[in-house]
Amino acid sequence: MILYYLCNLLILTLLISYKMNKKINLILLILLLGLSSFSVNSFAAETLYFRYSDATMVAGNPMKFQYNVQIKASVTNTWITSFTVRSYFNSTTFVGTSSSISIALASAFSTLSTGFTTNPVVAGSPKYYTSSGAVNGSGVEVSTSWVTLLTVTMDVLSPCDLAGLSFDGAGYMTTRNKYKVGGTGANNNYIINVSDVDANWTSHVLGYTAPTSTTWNGSVSSNWGSTGNWTNGVPCSTSNVTVGSGSYPLIIDQDVTCNNLTIAVGGQLTVNTTRALTVNGSFLINSDASGTGSFINNGTSSITGTVERNITAYSTAYDGWRFVSSPVNGGTHTFAPGAGDDFFSYDESLWLCWQYQASPSFTNGKGYLTAYAATAVKSFTGTLNNANVTFTNQSFTPAQQNGFQLLGNPFSSAITWNVGSWGLSNVNSFAYLLNGGGSYTTLSSGGIIPAMQGFLIQVSNATNSLTIPTNARTHSATNILNKSTETERLFIKASSIGNSTYVESIIHTDINATNGFDSDLDANFLAGLSGVPQLYSQVTNNKVSINTVPTIGSSVVSIPMGFVAGDATNYQLTFDGINTFNCSSITLEDLKTNTTQNLMQNSVYNFTSTSGDNVNRFIIHFNSAVGVGEVNKVSGSIYSYGNDIYVNSSETVKQISIYNTIGQLIYTVNNPIGLFKYSLNGNTTGYYIVKVITDKNVNSEKVFVK
Repeated sequence: MILYYLCNLLILTLLISYKMNKKINLILLILLLGLSSFSVNSFAAETLYFRYSDATMVAGNPMKFQYNVQIKASVTNTWITSFTVRSYFNSTTFVGTSSSISIALASAFSTLSTGFTTNPVVAGSPKYYTSSGAVNGSGVEVSTSWVTLLTVTMDVLSPCDLAGLSFDGAGYMTTRNKYKVGGTGANNNYIINVSDVDANWTSHVLGYTAPTSTTWNGSVSSNWGSTGNWTNGVPCSTSNVTVGSGSYPLIIDQDVTCNNLTIAVGGQLTVNTTRALTVNGSFLINSDASGTGSFINNGTSSITGTVERNITAYSTAYDGWRFVSSPVNGGTHTFAPGAGDDFFSYDESLWLCWQYQASPSFTNGKGYLTAYAATAVKSFTGTLNNANVTFTNQSFTPAQQNGFQLLGNPFSSAITWNVGSWGLSNVNSFAYLLNGGGSYTTLSSGGIIPAMQGFLIQVSNATNSLTIPTNARTHSATNILNKSTETERLFIKASSIGNSTYVESIIHTDINATNGFDSDLDANFLAGLSGVPQLYSQVTNNKVSINTVPTIGSSVVSIPMGFVAGDATNYQLTFDGINTFNCSSITLEDLKTNTTQNLMQNSVYNFTSTSGDNVNRFIIHFNSAVGVGEVNKVSGSIYSYGNDIYVNSSETVKQISIYNTIGQLIYTVNNPIGLFKYSLNGNTTGYYIVKVITDKNVNSEKVFVK
């Protein structure tokens, strides 16, 4: 335009001087008029137009937002040599990483791919993405009709956010272009604001309607933004959300907002590191008799809400007792006891360690003992704890509770005992949960402590420490302990037929174990409530609830079991995990009735017990499997335990004879059935020779009797 006005000024000057020299000035006037006309027309012809078109959503995980950038020239013979397209957005809809955006040039402009880059700018507001390309040479001629220059595809966090996009005003969506006229001459640089957006764009982008409510079913993936994971579409900031159980748990790996949020029983919600969950309304974790919802917050948001804990009423003196703990920091609760209810705190240093609390308050990480006369859903309300809880130098009073401390899960999800950054120092390797039978279930490393569940630990001296860490959190919807499925682990449960009480014990093998008491492998037995049966292994002078023995190998292992009746009634022993042992047989011996039972054939044993019975009533015999090199031996075992000699064979035994070391026959029996046992009385310590004749073999072995 400056050139145009300069030309006209010259023309006016020449006209004024025309009368002075008509011939010369006429020639100059004609030349300048022609130059002026060319410059104006050339400038007007050099216009390029851009628009954003064909916006659409592309299904996937995550979903993708896709659109075209189109281009046209005002006149023919206009060439583009380089460009930069900036797409500005006034929301956090798109993932801000270079891998989350792809640019595909149309084939007609493929030569512009030299130096092609994508540069997402994530700082500040609005965000924008830059795409650019350049080519040496004449460039690509641009049509005077709209054609697609490139296609942009961007990962979308939620289709809800598309409704908040703005593409007009304040210089949003601009292009910077370098082009030539006729493929020759100097490049011209222009910045052109793009306001020409086709109607198809608006209908696709602004067409998503936020659901009033929607429920997670997790049928496609763990991604919040995938429509197929929700019953009524992806939730928006105004939506009420329910997280139910599904094929996939919900994992939030993006910043999301909703109105009310409820985690139903069996629902699992995790917020990943650096991500934020914003709940504008209420936050609730449900609970019922089958379990509870589970929430793990690794993100940046502080969540305030209500967490429920279903409490079943007691019906006898033995049931309804439970350990509880709070998942919130301070806050309020509905656990205050009423008439017929019980609420106790715990103090290890006192002889009467249980202290009744009429107006209880919860300390994060501490456990409490409760029992309620009526079934109810109790609740905690406050800021959910999202930090490690550390204890140091807890009391150690051997004359009182011998270092047992009652702690509590401080999170809104289950935790894994002694896995993660627990840092046990002078703390024994086992935890104890009060189960529904009125006794304690012993946890070794890897055991699950449910949400809002108290648990006992034992310190070994007054200088001690441990941390309940956030990295121990795990999803588990149940209110009770799940059994392990480790190799060679036998679960034994003694249940009262007359009431609901029971007690559990475990025997398993470890190559690092000894035949004595191993403090890191054998767990001390902790008796339950009064009137509840007791069942334990005996290791030297220790009663243990978890007995870890060396690998059985080719030997015979006999484990004595102590049993104390809660009441004079009928009981049942059940054995779970027998098939995890590589044994030829596992046999239960009842010393009171002088009977044996092959547990591989029948894993349930019924008996009657009274308070006056001998405590050392049972022995479990683990007989090793016969190896390939033992074909000439009796298929089974000859061994002794205490004053008794045993023969256990899978072959048909014809005769058993027992001799002393000078060859005298002590005892003989023909055609014994099942596990054979011979008891020696008096001063019988020494070696004996046992000869066994079966329908296949003859074998003699020396055994030692105490």
